[in-house]
Amino acid sequence: MVRLVSHPSSQILLQHALAEITGLTERWPDRRVILIVPEASKADVERQYLERTQAGGLLMAEVLSFRRLAFRLFAAAGGLAVKRLTSTGRAVLIGKVLLSGQAQFRRFGRLRQKPGFAVQLSAMLEEFSRYLVTADALETAADTAGLPREKERFADLALLWQQVEAARHEAGFVDSAADTDRLIRLLLDNRDPALAFLSDTDVYVAGFGELTPFSGSESAVIRALAERVRQVTVLLPAGPGRSFLHARRSRLSLQRAVPCEETAMDVQLPERSPRHE
Repeated sequence: MVRLVSHPSSQILLQHALAEITGLTERWPDRRVILIVPEASKADVERQYLERTQAGGLLMAEVLSFRRLAFRLFAAAGGLAVKRLTSTGRAVLIGKVLLSGQAQFRRFGRLRQKPGFAVQLSAMLEEFSRYLVTADALETAADTAGLPREKERFADLALLWQQVEAARHEAGFVDSAADTDRLIRLLLDNRDPALAFLSDTDVYVAGFGELTPFSGSESAVIRALAERVRQVTVLLPAGPGRSFLHARRSRLSLQRAVPCEETAMDVQLPERSPRHE
């Protein structure tokens, strides 16, 4: 069961999480805590945490993104010894596939010489992986698309993904975009003693739901964490209007993935000071 805490203000939610984490590490110095935040805000959240905590709790709480959580647990379980395909490496493979002429692309063949095209396609495939979109799903989209242009585009994306995956397997690389899938398998299947600390770890997830919603893979990681750690607490903004659209989508994605017990924080937003004329 995931504990889901909501409030209209993301900043109040973050401060609430930091206060709870600080209290946990002060009362139980040996208890581990992990705070998962978006990659872009990791440094700022870490600074805020360090400003409010005492030295005794520093080593038992970590501020990580989902990607850095994967690296942290891979390292603990000895799972970093793989050849990882980076986004740059994926773009190189895409360029080779497009220029080889072996695959019968309907639209991409005409664009293969366009500067930066392989990089754009690499970013697109990485997003597909993040949101659990498969080559089979793209083929289905091609079959059901109404416009011929859309049919060709989806068909090319499906074929490209298949070709790039074949080239990656042949080269013996593990795609970095699949780190989330590896992390889920590690949490669900790996009982390495090096990961035993997870059973006495509290995990907080904050800072999501504003700019982008949770992806399906991120919700799946939270579900897997809930089966391994002491408690998972997710803090999401909530309210009416379009400004909370990503938060509502995040909540729906999470609730589909794992049972949640939701609590609304009863903390009032500070009133705005009147402007001086």
